[in-house]
Amino acid sequence: MSTGEWRQKKDPLVPQDRLLWEMVCRTIIPLHDKVHASIVKDAANIDNKKQHGTQISPLIQANQKRSTVVKREKRTVAQTPKVSFFDRVVHRKIAKGHYPLEARLDLHGYGQEEAYFFLKKFLQSSQQKGLRYVLVITGKGRSHGSDGILYQFVPHWLSTPAFRYYVHAFEQASRQHGGCGALYVRLRRFVPEKEV
Repeated sequence: MSTGEWRQKKDPLVPQDRLLWEMVCRTIIPLHDKVHASIVKDAANIDNKKQHGTQISPLIQANQKRSTVVKREKRTVAQTPKVSFFDRVVHRKIAKGHYPLEARLDLHGYGQEEAYFFLKKFLQSSQQKGLRYVLVITGKGRSHGSDGILYQFVPHWLSTPAFRYYVHAFEQASRQHGGCGALYVRLRRFVPEKEV
């Protein structure tokens, strides 16, 4: 007996489990833009079962609400433009103090996970306060003979989608502000989200 024949003869899921599985399949966001016909078919089956009076547990309803929040956040990140770099004029004005650095974060001594957490919280709170230019100090990280982890990762983090909502542009700082061990960051203007 082949696997396909066994599946046709005996379905291991009871109807309640099948309904739950179909609901879970419906909340999954695919990694690629390909839409599979079976998923669309499963979604149609779930809608039919809803119309016939099948009750959905509160846990599944809560899961659906969470998936809409994730979709909304995904749209916000997708709509936010990519991070850019300063032009020469702005960089010079920051270095000379014409555009003041309104806050600074020193990441010396932090591990990678701690630094990521503190950097995100710092940028988030600075943006909410209405600040425009901040200084992030990573350090050069050359004490052990190699480039530091934060020296490498902070510029990468600032250009990822997770930080796009906060960061408009960033650039290596001038010598008096830390040189290659620090970054100027220009924040996007804070726009409070509307209640849905």
